Amino acid sequence: MNKTEITTALNSFISAIGKVTKVRHTSANALIVDEIYNQPVVDDQSSETFTSKAGSIFIYFLTIIKVGNVAQIRVKITNTTGNSQNAQSVFSFKENEYKPKPVFVTKIRAFSSSGAVLNFTLTNAGLVFDGNNFPTNVEYEFNFTTYITQN
Repeated sequence: MNKTEITTALNSFISAIGKVTKVRHTSANALIVDEIYNQPVVDDQSSETFTSKAGSIFIYFLTIIKVGNVAQIRVKITNTTGNSQNAQSVFSFKENEYKPKPVFVTKIRAFSSSGAVLNFTLTNAGLVFDGNNFPTNVEYEFNFTTYITQN
């Protein structure tokens, strides 16, 4: 939810009859608490709930924890093709609630369990592998905090 949706919901709970009842008060409080203490959302190349997979090269697992207009994004990516891969898109965002702000572009370093590093770019559009020689069957991971489009 964004600020406007929360405000509208709270106002409707409170002004429905002009009297704040215990039920309306409880509902309004639950709405605020649920927004502050959101459950993580998960997505991957199979479900594509919040993202759209770009091609069939990479598998990925994405976790987003959103509090207000800040999102903690964790991504795990693996190349399962059997061949090393060069620069290309991994996924695009399709759900506005979790997109980084439109002016946002950042370079991210993802690490494997052995400490190897690959470079990615995360934007409002999605995630792109920037480098060359993405090895096969090695999982890379990064965590990143960003402001999101919805506020």
